[in-house]
Amino acid sequence: MPTPPPRTWIYFFQGDTFTNSSAPPLSAASKINRYRVEALNSIRGEPVAFFNPGAEILRVCANDPLSACSESLADCTQHLHFTSDAQLTRLLAISAKEIPATEQPVTVLIPIRKSDAWWNLGHDARAELMNGSTTLRGHTAIGEDFAPQIFRQLILSRYLDSSRRPYDFLTYFEFPEANRDAFTTLLSRLRDETLNPEWAYVDMEQEIWMRKVE
Repeated sequence: MPTPPPRTWIYFFQGDTFTNSSAPPLSAASKINRYRVEALNSIRGEPVAFFNPGAEILRVCANDPLSACSESLADCTQHLHFTSDAQLTRLLAISAKEIPATEQPVTVLIPIRKSDAWWNLGHDARAELMNGSTTLRGHTAIGEDFAPQIFRQLILSRYLDSSRRPYDFLTYFEFPEANRDAFTTLLSRLRDETLNPEWAYVDMEQEIWMRKVE
């Protein structure tokens, strides 16, 4: 049996969570970054995160789940469900890397939930919508166009504990201020159903704009 891909558990906490006795224990392997919230935008459906501009957010990356956790948002990295070997090879070659906090990159965290109609489709039908066709670009091709300019990470929760999380994915992006226009173009193309019909199946999407400061 193949060895499953390693998982990284990723949590987004309000900064003041760690000022009281209920703070979850962190393993020695954890990585912590700090962010300052700049804006929240509700794109579709009811929002799932409520932070005030100026609030501090901590991103904690751990090799194992944290116990007694009162996180605001949390998920775990997994293998990519609709990416071929050829696509993965290209992405590894061209994709932007995570940006050091010393450069204070723009960071956007986007919770997304898909409709029941999406999950009722077969895997092959979902893969076709993601990967596009001769007449439609699709999510994968659109994202690949911007991969050299924008660091991104897909964090999945659908198969972990969807009963307690009102979203299926968290998508995490980082980019320098100079690439802000490229990022907004990426979002507009992903939300254009004539280019990417997969977005018709999104029933909740929210943008959390932040600045990485540590």
